[in-house]
Amino acid sequence: MRTLPVALAILISQPAFAEAVVLKGATLIDGTTDSVVNIDPAGNYDFGSGTVDYQIFQHLLEAGPGSLTPHPVLATKCGFKGNLRTFVCNLRRNVKFHNGKRMTSKDVVFSFRRVVKIHDPSGIDTLLSNMKSIQAKGKFGVIFHLRRAQAAWP
Repeated sequence: MRTLPVALAILISQPAFAEAVVLKGATLIDGTTDSVVNIDPAGNYDFGSGTVDYQIFQHLLEAGPGSLTPHPVLATKCGFKGNLRTFVCNLRRNVKFHNGKRMTSKDVVFSFRRVVKIHDPSGIDTLLSNMKSIQAKGKFGVIFHLRRAQAAWP
């Protein structure tokens, strides 16, 4: 087992500033005093669980490295159309789930609706309270309709 410098372990554990690091044959142990209470993305909104979430799941948009400005990850492009109440994302093509199934706009719609439906009190659904509806636009497009203008939606 190889020991990594503490600064590197801290850098990797901070999702907003994480860098891609490849160490062949190395073991990385990431420690925290926070508890991981839920690894379901619909039910985690605490730092400990969120840190694990960022290591397991990809998101439409993510912040970092080096900037807190959201940038596309599973999306190729996201932005407001016409006003701050319609937000559109174009999805990356050829993204596959662990079972080999390709990700489509229907999967994204399902995931967002699931968060709202579960309504986990410790989850992220409160961040979606301004989402009036979500719809698939073809196989690789998603449209979020917001109740009111929200520049911070991304």
